[in-house]
Amino acid sequence: MSTVKTPAKAPLKALVQSPKTIGASLVLAGASLIALIAGHEGTRYKPYRDIAGVLTVCEGITGAGVIAGKTYTRAECDALIQERVLIAGRGVLSCVKVPLNQNQYNAFTDIAYNIGTTAFCKSSIVTQLNQRNYTEGCNRIALYNKAGGKVVQGLVTRREEERRLCLRVVE
Repeated sequence: MSTVKTPAKAPLKALVQSPKTIGASLVLAGASLIALIAGHEGTRYKPYRDIAGVLTVCEGITGAGVIAGKTYTRAECDALIQERVLIAGRGVLSCVKVPLNQNQYNAFTDIAYNIGTTAFCKSSIVTQLNQRNYTEGCNRIALYNKAGGKVVQGLVTRREEERRLCLRVVE
């Protein structure tokens, strides 16, 4: 689920054309990242209550813009996920102060999209990363496998995929 607080808005076009980079240039909302998140979230065009009781639509979109009873179109879902992925990615870059490769960025943006950027930025993942403990930061992704205080198998699987992606060398 995407529970993100929108930081000061920059035009989305500007975010895509002139991303903040750390180390090498990163693709902030590339097709592979959006596909990764969409694959984890699934797609539902009618709002529903997720496992934690949060009103959710499309690919895990929550919060502002989710209207109970409305049926969303594919185009509306595409616009929402692109916007929310950019917001999550910008949140990751705001609190991670060390260079990231594309796989690390994608893994961290996926988890930030799911748990929210505020929670991500306050996590032990970021603490370890900012101490340059990359492996431990990636491994700590696995700790975020609960919804409503209970371990959820789908989150266990998702976190393992994110962890493996995070540790994978970019070729």
